[in-house]
Order: sequence, then structure tokens, then C-alpha cells
Amino acid sequence: MVNDFVRMLWEQKVEKLVMLTNLTEEGKMKCERYWPEEGSRMFGRITITLTTTQIFADYTIRRLQLIKNGQGSQHITQYHFTSWPDKGVPLTPWGLVDFEQRVFDQPSIQPVVVHCSAGVGRTGTFIALRNIMRQAEDTGHVDFFNTVAKLRQARTMMVQTHVQYQFLHRAALVAIACMGTTITNADIEKRIAILEMNFGTGKSQLEKEFEAVCTISKDVGGTDSEREHNDDVIYQNSAGDKEVKDRSSSVKPRELYRATLKTDTTNTGDYINAVLVPSFTKPNNFILTQIPLTTTVVDFWRLVTQYEVKLVLAFELDSSDNKTFGNYLPLNHHEPLELQQFIIETEESDGKGFYEEQRVTVKRKKDKNIKMFNKNSFHALIHLKCSIRDYDLRNLLTVITQARGIIAKQKGRVVFVCRNGATYSGLACVLTILLDRMDNDLRLTVPLVVGAVKSIRPEAIPTVDQYRLLYQTLQRYNETSAFYTNFTAKPPAGQV
Repeated sequence: MVNDFVRMLWEQKVEKLVMLTNLTEEGKMKCERYWPEEGSRMFGRITITLTTTQIFADYTIRRLQLIKNGQGSQHITQYHFTSWPDKGVPLTPWGLVDFEQRVFDQPSIQPVVVHCSAGVGRTGTFIALRNIMRQAEDTGHVDFFNTVAKLRQARTMMVQTHVQYQFLHRAALVAIACMGTTITNADIEKRIAILEMNFGTGKSQLEKEFEAVCTISKDVGGTDSEREHNDDVIYQNSAGDKEVKDRSSSVKPRELYRATLKTDTTNTGDYINAVLVPSFTKPNNFILTQIPLTTTVVDFWRLVTQYEVKLVLAFELDSSDNKTFGNYLPLNHHEPLELQQFIIETEESDGKGFYEEQRVTVKRKKDKNIKMFNKNSFHALIHLKCSIRDYDLRNLLTVITQARGIIAKQKGRVVFVCRNGATYSGLACVLTILLDRMDNDLRLTVPLVVGAVKSIRPEAIPTVDQYRLLYQTLQRYNETSAFYTNFTAKPPAGQV
């Protein structure tokens, strides 16, 4: 029926096409490919040409041109959400809400085609979310029961499971909280002025927005039991193992998002106080972790090598209260640091005032009892040590800009490090994502990005002052960046 499907797109003059399944899932084919991987492909009497592809952490956007002999051409944008398991739900709703905003960012009078595999579960949930949001926008009220009942009258089994129905409520909670918070580079200053206003309630709009994000991120972050569905997880750590590997009892990784170490020998566990966070363009591309303890230095380098990290951005290493800090770098570039499994070598650091950039090589010792998880016996990366001890936005912006330049060149995972793995590292992680969005979109939603990270690491962006700093840094970046003078000349992120 693929030719009929393409013919429908042509006859209905579809401009937006929403795909909520992957082509194959759990080894089973879920959807026939109805677009070319590159170039053009004929479907019946209609030729489809792939013009651009943009890849993001949770979804991909493809722009297609349809040509029918003698009848001209049409253009379709396909929005392909890639993080939704069949008959299940995404771990958190933040990515889907971002996706829904993206799909309906520009209005269209043509029908929007939505499909998954069977066309009822994920499809029904997405359409229900859109209808709920229209209700909220138009009337200020929502009706989940009647919304889904009406969809089921039109097509049986829409919103297929009770889990999807529950997820619909969680997604709507996030989407409604984010209503009216989207900003463009042109109105950041105006938005900040509104956020600082107090309408007689004793709290500014900024404080209310931050409190809403904190509350919702706790409620919609998923449950640790959902981690059991991840086939890649191997449980080999013990409670005692964790006790000696956490600096703070109040900042521990949620099992759902914890970075899991592969065991090198029978004497090493899989636990490290680190969580995986999606970047703007890739899932699980950022890692938040604590400065290594004396007992976790080897684990830190196992993390770096196993997850193929290309940049370590470290804060608070110069703290006067550093008795618990493990020595994970050589004291000077002339003398390597020798550990149980690794030899760490560094080149001379390049100091830039409040940060130092240093190239690091990690060599694995040859040992027949140690498993090799990477093809190479050595791993190269860049270590960026930041001496910022306050929240001066100019200095912070300079460091993040330097880090983003390295990320663009290195094309690997990034580890953000600070004392507790949340306060400074969370701020740097969120700012990196926000600036990436600003550079590649005409708009962004701060609560959406902050909430997504706080659902994974609740201790990130812990205060309203840090939350305010995000907006102030965006404003500063917008004022000083030469990017906006030639905005349309730069290709979007992830475009191939």
C-alpha cells in the first residue's frame, strides 16, 4: 500500500507528515520506507526527492519534494519522532512536547497526516495531546476523557493502553506549563522584563515559572522500574559499592538514567555517580558526574573510555575544601599518572585566564584479565578546567562558547564535572543545549530544556538565581553574537 499512501499525500496536498514509529523495532518491521534514503525514488507515478534531513535527540525532520508528471510538484515536511517504543511510552514527556511544538510551530490549512505502526496507540496519543492543547489555548479548560472517547468513535482503539492514557496526562501537564514561555532571539529582553514583574502575588513570574518546572520535573520524570525494560542494563553493583562512590547522599543518579559501566574484571562493579542527558542533536550525548573521589578515579576513566568521551568540562577543581577529590590528572605534563588499569598522559596546558585547556591521552595497560571494550588501547580527549567560582555571565559564556567549539570539532560525548555532579555541571549542560537551540532555531523554550534535564538530574539548576542566569546569558549571547548578522547563511544543526 506504499504507493497508495504516497498518492494520498499528493491528493490531499499534505504539508505536514508526523511519523511516530521507527522502521524496525525489536527486530520487527513496523513501517515500509516511503521516502528515499538519499536522492529520489519513484512510488507509482509520483517521485519523492529527499531535500534535507535534520537530526535531533528525539526526532528527525525531513523535507521532501513530490513530483508528478505533468502536474507540478508539492513539498512536505516529515516530522519523525524516534524515541517512542511500540505500545509503551517515552521515558519522559519533555521530548514529545518539544516535538509537538515543532510540528505546529507554523500553521497549515492542509490536513496533517499522523501515523505509527498500527495507527492507533501512539497516533491516538499524539492527536489527543494536540487536541487537549487546542482546548487549553482556546478555552482554558481540558477534558481528557471526552477527547479520547471522541477519537475512539472515529477510529477504534485510539490511545491503545492505560499507560498511554496516563502518559497523555503527563505530557499535557508539561505542555500546559510551557504555554506562553517560548521566546525568540528578538524578544528575549522583553520576556525577561515580564518575568521579573510581580502582579501582587508576592512572587515574580520568573519565580512561578521556576517553581512549576521543579514541581513538574519531579512528577513526570519516569519511574526507576522502567529501567528494567532496557536490555543494555547489567546489574552488578551492590549497596556497599554505592556507599563509597557517592560524595553526597543527596545527589545520587536515578537508576533510569544512570551511566552503567561495563565490568573490566571480576573486581570492578558497574556503578558510577553519573547520568546520561540528551544533547540538542543526540540522545545520551552529555554526562553529568561528580569530581572523582579517591576511590572512583579508575571508574571515572572507565566512564570516559567506555563512553568514548571527547571533552571533559570540569568546575570547582581549585576548591580549598578538596580533601575528597581524587587525583585523576597528572600533577604536570612531564610525569604520567599511573593507575591500576590506565596510564594518563597530558600535554602542557593552555591557560586562558579563568580556564585551562589540556590534551589528555588515556592508555590502557596490557592485562589478559582485563576486557577490552574499545578497539584502541589508547583514547584521546580534551580537558577544560574552569576556575570560575561565581556566576559572572560573561566568564561563563566565554567558557561555554569555548566548550561548544570543541564539541563541534570532536564529535564525541561530553562529560560535565563538578563537586556534586549537578550545581555547576548542570548549569553548563543546560546552557550548552540552550545556546545550540538559539543558534539553530528561531525560538526556544527555557522551561522545556530545564525540565528535561531536571527530570534526569533533579539537583541541576537548583535555585531561581541560576534559572534567572539562563535568561540573562541568552540575552547577553544574543547581543554579542555575530551569528545573527548572517543567520540564514548557517546550516541547521544535524543537517545532512
